Amino acid sequence: MLDLQAANKLIADSFSVPVKTVPIEQSLGKILAEDIFVKRDLPPFDRVAMDGIAINSKDSGDHYKTGSFSIEEVQAAGEPQKTLENTNSGCLEVMTGAVLPLNCDLVIPYEMTNIENESASIIDPDQAFSPLQNIHLMGSDLKKGELALSKGQPITSSVIAIIASEGMPFVKVYSAPRIAIISTGDELVEIDKKPEAHQIYMSNLYTLKAELRSFGHRSVETHHLLDDEASLFKSLKKILEENDLLLITGGVSKGKFDYIPKVLSDLKVKKIFHKVAQRPGKPLWFGSGEQGQLVFGLPGNPVSSLVNLRRHVIPYLTREPILKVKLKEEVSFKKAMTFFQPVLLELVEGSYIARPIKGNGSGDYYSLKDSSGFIELPSDKNTFGNDELYDYYPWGKTCL
Repeated sequence: MLDLQAANKLIADSFSVPVKTVPIEQSLGKILAEDIFVKRDLPPFDRVAMDGIAINSKDSGDHYKTGSFSIEEVQAAGEPQKTLENTNSGCLEVMTGAVLPLNCDLVIPYEMTNIENESASIIDPDQAFSPLQNIHLMGSDLKKGELALSKGQPITSSVIAIIASEGMPFVKVYSAPRIAIISTGDELVEIDKKPEAHQIYMSNLYTLKAELRSFGHRSVETHHLLDDEASLFKSLKKILEENDLLLITGGVSKGKFDYIPKVLSDLKVKKIFHKVAQRPGKPLWFGSGEQGQLVFGLPGNPVSSLVNLRRHVIPYLTREPILKVKLKEEVSFKKAMTFFQPVLLELVEGSYIARPIKGNGSGDYYSLKDSSGFIELPSDKNTFGNDELYDYYPWGKTCL
């Protein structure tokens, strides 16, 4: 049985999401598949940050307290840089976004001035001004060649602003894999059918699909297969040929009717590992097909299935950074394995704190409604205090 770190490495080494180039308009919600470096200093010139007048504070000294400034020209945004000729008592009107005129080092906003007869005076002579005030200095955001965006960054509207600012009509993104969710088990019935006394509704298909959709994966097909070795082989063969990623729930343990590992072997799917020292979800199965397809055999218990998807699959699809949080109260777990503790994230004095949610094992999915996600408690200790940081995995992209 593997420890979690070894399982992580094997999954990471196997996960290869295709890359494609798309127009910037089609990149929203996707994952950036290239590093983007700044092509020139940002801003690329000393930029005027307020509408007003630009002066030379060094040469004019305290002139603004006793006199007015003669307006020489107007520097509009998008115009080539102009020059202030009279640095003692002259000024240029400047617009937000314009290049700062040569020989100027201070911008005084219009609302602090009176403009009359081609001259500008300061309303409050006691107002103090500082050099470089209301000026966005060249290169103060990023220098040419610096990293602006890293590969793996989710593309939001603010990220698109940076891509566009770098003059990139096209961008490389990770292509969404074709995903199939397969639920197995004779005990399962569809949610629109009435179950017999010995049957239950198949919830895992809907749960896993919803979690994937919340992270932007909209095209996900679902299947329910019965516990019959021959029909499992036939159906999985077709599904394997048509998809890049298979998520199979149930049938991976040691039960008499847990055919999935054998059927996958017969289909030439190479087993990479089976069983991880974690709770919930110890029976996790992972392998790869002949065409590079990845197959996860998730435990059938609802909590185990969802936790394994969120912890072992979604991070490699989304490549989002992992939030670290503190516990609100101490948690104990006696077994030498990684423990996934459901929590509710709460905002306390400006920081997010994780409050443990108690449940009744991997079949108790009702208790998850009170949680916002789970934290990962490492296997090298059995008591976890509120003075350490733990990795936090939220349910769904938009949940805290």
